[in-house]
Amino acid sequence: MENFFNYIEEYGDYTFEEKELNEVDMTIFSQLPYLEYEKVTKKIFKDGISIKNVAKKLKKINYSNILGVLVPDTILPMFYLLSEKTRYKNLVLTDYQNLISKNDVKQFCALTIIINDKTKVVSYCGTDDTIVGWEENFNLLYLTETPSQKCGKEYLNMASKGYKGKIYVTGHSKGGNLSFYSALHSNHFAKNKLAAVFSIDGPGLSQKDAKKLAKLENFDIFYSYITECAIIGKLFENTAKTIVCKSSNKGIYQHDTFSWEIENDHFVRCDSVNVCSESINSTIKGIIDTMSDDDRKNFCNSISKILSFADADNLRDIKFQHAVEIIKGYFKINTDERKLLRKIALKMMKDKYLRKVFIDCIIDYTKHNQQQLNKK
Repeated sequence: MENFFNYIEEYGDYTFEEKELNEVDMTIFSQLPYLEYEKVTKKIFKDGISIKNVAKKLKKINYSNILGVLVPDTILPMFYLLSEKTRYKNLVLTDYQNLISKNDVKQFCALTIIINDKTKVVSYCGTDDTIVGWEENFNLLYLTETPSQKCGKEYLNMASKGYKGKIYVTGHSKGGNLSFYSALHSNHFAKNKLAAVFSIDGPGLSQKDAKKLAKLENFDIFYSYITECAIIGKLFENTAKTIVCKSSNKGIYQHDTFSWEIENDHFVRCDSVNVCSESINSTIKGIIDTMSDDDRKNFCNSISKILSFADADNLRDIKFQHAVEIIKGYFKINTDERKLLRKIALKMMKDKYLRKVFIDCIIDYTKHNQQQLNKK
């Protein structure tokens, strides 16, 4: 079955005037913020630079395609392929922001892609390899607005200021949450320019925001793309139109959009999510619904405390000795915090599908670390 590479090869010679922007393009664009552009050029921060010229600079420094434990290595070769095709090579990347703050518990990254004089795409990055990014994800449980959500709406407002064309918004994983949240909370200048908003397997919104979205006059421009075994894409509340896509991967690994099956210029559809997705998300929702506001906050703070004992900035930095420190950290937090974590963990482990997800993640993380050691 076809994937991004097949799609780019097949339609790469068509301009956007000849073949309109579609869901596959928007998903491809949702992957672009994961690359670390600050390593090669400052032009992308303000002046803008074409995909073709960015690719030249990346190749010149022999930029690594190993972007972390969870970010697909296939993004870079896909970017190089884009740089060779008529449809994409002259698209201008601009207004790149990559903000990370341990103190604010913030990991925010966004990028604007200029299609032509009348159309541009705002793309929000998902969670990268940083520990602080994962801490911020947990904080979605209790914060009304996370630092990244605040940055997201401000970024969209900035992108719309003085602009007279159409704006598309997209984002993968946490970036999908940011695309919906930012479009919902942006100013009226931005809202009036929105053509479509895409969440690519991103977490939903709070109940309040989900209800607000459902009441929008332009509600039909919001699209949520998930897979048949969606886990992240089914978290929290989602009232937008949902498209279930077929993936060649299984379980949580369907979150990797490079596994999504493509037919012609669209994703292959599934009728609904499967029993794995329903079970996991029912379990998680049940746990969240029974937690008080204080429990949610204490849970997030406890996770942050434990992760801090690893003394690592990125998931890729966590080796065996760091994992040991994390385990030790669990016993260093107070009794009430341990009790809360243990209670939640036991509830989660009752779901056989969640148990399998955790086991698979541990096995694959161990394999990843071993591969990196072998390369050295």
